[in-house]
Order: sequence, then structure tokens, then C-alpha cells
Amino acid sequence: MDDDALLDCLIVGAGPAGLTAGINLSRFYRTIRIIDAGSSRASLIPCTHNYPGYPEGIGGNELLD
Repeated sequence: MDDDALLDCLIVGAGPAGLTAGINLSRFYRTIRIIDAGSSRASLIPCTHNYPGYPEGIGGNELLD
């Protein structure tokens, strides 16, 4: 995506809520950007079983990737 392209949504914060918003908006073909300060609280999650699409669980760093 071009840096000057028009976005449908800008999400500030890559914590669990921001990542969920990004996944759900992407499912509906929205152009998004997620920005944060580089110290997302999601990185502190060792494994969560309460995240859509990952019935076996997923770690926070994997979500951020």
C-alpha cells in the first residue's frame, strides 16, 4: 500500500483491542494502519485462548507479527 493512499481507518495502539479491530476491519476489505509506540501490552500475553481464529491459543508476540 502506498504511504499516501487514503485509509478507511487508523488504529492507534496495537494492544489486544487494536489488533482485534484491525483483524475485523481487514475481513471487510478496509484499508487500515495500526500504529503504536512499539511497546504493546499484547507482547506481555504468554498465551490466550480468547482470540478469534486461534482455538489452540496464541501468544501476544505472534499476534503482533
